[in-house]
Parts: sequence; C-alpha cells; structure tokens
Amino acid sequence: MRDLKEAFKNRTLDKKRLIHYGFQEKNNCYYYQELLRNEQFQIQVELSDGKKFSKLIDLEEQEEYILVDVKNVQGAFSAEIKEQYESKIEEIIEKCSTIVIPHMNQTQDVISYIAKQYGDTLEYLWKDDWNNAVWRDKYSHKWYVVLLNIEANKLGLPSHDKIEVIDLKLEKDKIGKMIDYQTIFPGYHMNKNHWITIHLNGSMPNETLFSLIDNSYQLTQEKRRKKNVRK
Repeated sequence: MRDLKEAFKNRTLDKKRLIHYGFQEKNNCYYYQELLRNEQFQIQVELSDGKKFSKLIDLEEQEEYILVDVKNVQGAFSAEIKEQYESKIEEIIEKCSTIVIPHMNQTQDVISYIAKQYGDTLEYLWKDDWNNAVWRDKYSHKWYVVLLNIEANKLGLPSHDKIEVIDLKLEKDKIGKMIDYQTIFPGYHMNKNHWITIHLNGSMPNETLFSLIDNSYQLTQEKRRKKNVRK
C-alpha cells in the first residue's frame, strides 16, 4: 500500500471533482477502483482529509502487486504495470484536487484581484515547485504577471529571508523612472528592458499595484491586437 500524503502536499481534495471522476463517498472517505492492463489488475484508492492511500491488486493472485512500489523495478512487464499505475495516480491528483499554497497578505490581494478582474488563476509551470507561478493572457498565452519566491538578497536587499515578488511588464521609457531598489527593481529573471519586479511587502498601496498589473495586462493585449492586425 502506498501512502499518498506527500503526493497531495499543497493540495486539497475537491469533493465534486472526486465524485465526477468516479469516487464513491462513505463516511467522509472517498473510494475508487479501476481495472488496468486488460482487467488483470485493479487500482484501489482511498482518500480523506486524514488518509490517502493507493494499492494495486493482482486479480489472478488475489494479492497486492507490490512491485509498483519498487523504485527501480526490473522487467518490461513490471515496468509497464508500474507506468500505468503511476499515470493513473497522477491523473487522480491533477483532476480531483486543487493547489493551495500559503502566501503573504499582499500576494493574496493580488491573487484575488486578478481572479475577479480577469478570471485568471495561477499557473504552476514547474512540477514540484509551488513557490513560483505565472498568470497568462487567455488569448495570446503570454505572461503578464510572474509570481516568485526568492531570497531578498537576490534583489540586493540586506537579507537572506524569503520574500514574494511579482514581475510585471512596463513600457521601456517608464522603467528607469520607477526603479527605487526598495520596492521596485529591474525585472528579476526577465528582460530588464521590459519588466520590473515589485516586492509584495505592502509598501506599495494596492491601488497603485493593481494599476500596474492592469497596465501589464494591457501591454499583453496590445501585442495580441498588433498580431491580429498583421493577419
């Protein structure tokens, strides 16, 4: 039996999605079964707030097929079964749970604002990295805000503490005037001619911050409009 608690780290179960996927609920616990590999095996999953387990049953032998939990399993047959098992677990995690990451207060304000204003949610591009994410335009698929969790000294601040920042697009001729190296910095890990980085520590009023987010979004829209005109 495999303990899935670590696999569901930073995620919360979505009851509606569990039921839609095919889970059966009993006493606040959700159970799922599915036949794999020509009905030779059966995956069994049990999920609740307190327990998260999975196992694979060899139906011919009527016992658990433990080789799927062996790290470097030998043999093509066992490797195939393990791959199917892993794929199914990953699918369940993706489709039946949502990502929940604790953020600083102003970061939460940004998340709420973008969701309300544009209907966009954080997109985590890097597997197993829940500290860094992006918001992208639905149409052009271009990023207009990047959320990062970095050490303060990466921006030249006198601390090794982790801080949350966002990268925003800004008109090239405005960037130099706005950089103060306290709250606003040249774009971190982005083109410094087109991006700025803002420290989300509350020193910038939300009204100003949201205005800069809107501007970044509009710059993405401009690129899309120009592309459509050329067509």
